[in-house]
Amino acid sequence: MTFIPPKITMLYAGILGLMYLFLSISVVRWRWIELKGLGCDQDPKSGLFRAVRIHGNFFEYVPLILLFLAMDEMTGRLPLPVHLMGIVLVLGRLGHFLGIRKSHTTSAGRTISVAFTFGLLLVLSILLIMKGAS
Repeated sequence: MTFIPPKITMLYAGILGLMYLFLSISVVRWRWIELKGLGCDQDPKSGLFRAVRIHGNFFEYVPLILLFLAMDEMTGRLPLPVHLMGIVLVLGRLGHFLGIRKSHTTSAGRTISVAFTFGLLLVLSILLIMKGAS
């Protein structure tokens, strides 16, 4: 078997890495604003609390989905589906960021993010199970 480097996934990993850096800086910025060196209040209206949750939620899902995307790409998946899944992941994360940043209650951005993130996790999980079982 020939190794196929996951170059398309690398593109989206780089984009998402920059997003993660931006989210990390946002947490630091809110820590300065709210004068909180460690931890945060559990008030969903707090900018720091929302920044921490956006950052945490990103890290809870993105690494696993990128790993699944890379494994799927390395099985020889055509480029277009890999790009579409990468775009869905980026848009889902962007929707989550905008949704929580804008409102501490439910929002269209958060709803889209959940649908995109869970849908992508489901699709990639099924694809990997099918590839692994064959």
